[in-house]
Amino acid sequence: MSASTPVPWIVAAAVYVEGLPVLAGLARPSRVTPPRLFIILWCVVGLAGNLVARWLGTQGINTHFLTYAITPVRGALMLWALSLWQTRPTAKLTIRIMIPAFVIAWAVLTLTVEDITNFSAVAEPVYCLLAIGACVSTLIVRAQETTEPLLRQDWFWICAGFIIVLGMTAFLTPMAAALVREHPDVVIRAYMVRGYLNVIAFLVITMGMLCPPHPTPSGRSS
Repeated sequence: MSASTPVPWIVAAAVYVEGLPVLAGLARPSRVTPPRLFIILWCVVGLAGNLVARWLGTQGINTHFLTYAITPVRGALMLWALSLWQTRPTAKLTIRIMIPAFVIAWAVLTLTVEDITNFSAVAEPVYCLLAIGACVSTLIVRAQETTEPLLRQDWFWICAGFIIVLGMTAFLTPMAAALVREHPDVVIRAYMVRGYLNVIAFLVITMGMLCPPHPTPSGRSS
């Protein structure tokens, strides 16, 4: 979205709602487990980046470069949090190996195929699909192993929220990159839909932050 385009209220709300999981963690610090700490950091980096982008936008400065700078950091934080929820050493190691591979791939795609003055057409969708795979894998494995209600599990709510955020982003950014110059009205409407989904997603993530903490079962070989 260009700097001169008015920001619909739901798009602004979708920015500030990223602070809800942070507030949940601050309200109940005793429940901030290591995975939740990384989720809080993920939210802080995203919220700070969006607030800086809004301010730069008021100065007429193109803000897309912030996405290219921040996404590797947020991706690493998200994947590390997911790795901490793994019960199997192989799964934990696999997700952690994904982090440097993702950062290298992001840098290569950004430097070779992306236009950092526009929405990401390749790198961000690839990252989103990678992270969705890690979230789905975490949900399936942990759901098979838990004996407690899923609605009381932080990983259930937070992974579900991640999937909503990542799924919409994977679809939206390449579409926006292709249409923003000739059909900005379409992109604005799409971002309004994303705004509603973001609000839902971060409310879901906040639900996870408020769940009673459960220790991750001891990892076993596989």
